[in-house]
Amino acid sequence: IKNQIPNNAKVLDLGCGYNAKLLHLLENKIQSGIGIDISVGKGTKKIRLKEGRADAKINLESKQLDAITALALIEHVQNPKKLLSESFRLLKEGGVLIITTPSRLSKPLYAINHMEGHLLSGLTLSKNGIGTSYKNISFPALGLLVSGGHTEIILMKAFGEYEVVGQ
Repeated sequence: IKNQIPNNAKVLDLGCGYNAKLLHLLENKIQSGIGIDISVGKGTKKIRLKEGRADAKINLESKQLDAITALALIEHVQNPKKLLSESFRLLKEGGVLIITTPSRLSKPLYAINHMEGHLLSGLTLSKNGIGTSYKNISFPALGLLVSGGHTEIILMKAFGEYEVVGQ
């Protein structure tokens, strides 16, 4: 990916992650970087981090960016068409748009319920005993799920048996 980014470029990294690792890796190569994610840490003089959604209107002037990256992100957004239309609006003529998504060739695929993983992740004990053991849960139980664009109240009838009762 680094080789695809032009030297001295103005770069936008959508879904940059809290610490914007890609932008920091590119810092010596780029003129400036902007990272957007749901939650972000602190930027630097050259890298500006902004909280926001990658699939919403982005408060930047049109045709000002040399490169936009969205790495392993498009499969997580609610409105991929908006992500693409905003990207094309922001890119200069000849700008580079780099989008990746997991593939069978790059990573093994496991059939899991992504939201169930978030819901149950709070039911684990750490090494020092902090947390709640799944053995101590009695059903029915309520769970609050907050993950990216998802906020739901879940009625847990049993493991693997869930009902969304609020959003």
